[in-house]
Amino acid sequence: MFRSLEFVNRLKRLAAVGGFALAAMVCLRAEPSSAAQLLVANGGTRSILRYDAQTGAFIDDFTSGGGLVGPGLMTQGPDGNLYVADWLTSRVLRYDGTSGLFIDVFASGSGLDQPGGVDFGPNGNFYVASSFSNEVLRYEGGTGAFVDAFASGANVAAPLDMLFGPDGNLYVGNVFGPHVTRYDGTTGQFIDVFASGGGLSLTGSIEFGPDGRLFVSDIGGGKVFRYDGSTGAFLDVFLDDAAVANVVDFTFGPDGNLYVSYNDGGEIPTGGVRRYDGATGEFIDAFISGGVLDGAGALLFIPEPSSLALAGCGLVALVAWCRRRRIGQRTP
Repeated sequence: MFRSLEFVNRLKRLAAVGGFALAAMVCLRAEPSSAAQLLVANGGTRSILRYDAQTGAFIDDFTSGGGLVGPGLMTQGPDGNLYVADWLTSRVLRYDGTSGLFIDVFASGSGLDQPGGVDFGPNGNFYVASSFSNEVLRYEGGTGAFVDAFASGANVAAPLDMLFGPDGNLYVGNVFGPHVTRYDGTTGQFIDVFASGGGLSLTGSIEFGPDGRLFVSDIGGGKVFRYDGSTGAFLDVFLDDAAVANVVDFTFGPDGNLYVSYNDGGEIPTGGVRRYDGATGEFIDAFISGGVLDGAGALLFIPEPSSLALAGCGLVALVAWCRRRRIGQRTP
């Protein structure tokens, strides 16, 4: 049975011997409306659970079939479907965005080894962080056919999370950097080590926040760091919660607040999703806890399945909301 703490401990052991690994985590941008729902990758049931984004009330077990074993990072594609990285089987599975029913194995092979972050790029292609092979692989966005190794080299060290930033470039969180590296979004050419320092030990999730700054979690502890979104300079420790032994994933919700999936570090770990003020980092409440949730992992806000057209969003608002990475956009 997959548990978040078990995987974090595995990463720590591998770090000590110079190995490379992947954790199961994720997040998505959704429309800022009452119709939004929160998907949570659940290691205990090996599935994706669905919750009401306003109340945190459990709705259902959203995914069905496909042999999902290690649910990890996920994204909603331009077709409205859900793409889930299975880090235990090294595949990316596709599910119907409305019903949650399994469609197919969208991407696999060609060197993909324990997938982390998944994202549709500005050109419509599909990108996957391959943690064990230290690459970001590119696949054709419509068919899932392998294209090439888009980013690789000495600065790619157990790539876990990744995203296309506001500047169109690719940002990669490397567990064993520990740092966030930046690559040209068109060519994959290495640009620089964008963000590091401030006490970061094992790079986890990365996300540009509503304020334009880069937020980075440390999967070896309960902290989220903040860096300047233009220069990458360290700013501060945005979140440091003693109740959170390990941050598994985080994302900003439709309400602008920060949602963190975590475990408590116990021998039999328990956890859930906690909510914090998106501007100050102050604790608000335990948004999701108990019930069927057992091994909270990746987080993903989505529109209500019956409203995938995102009706009511103006173009400017939609672009701003989707900029992070988790709703893939095709360019003409």
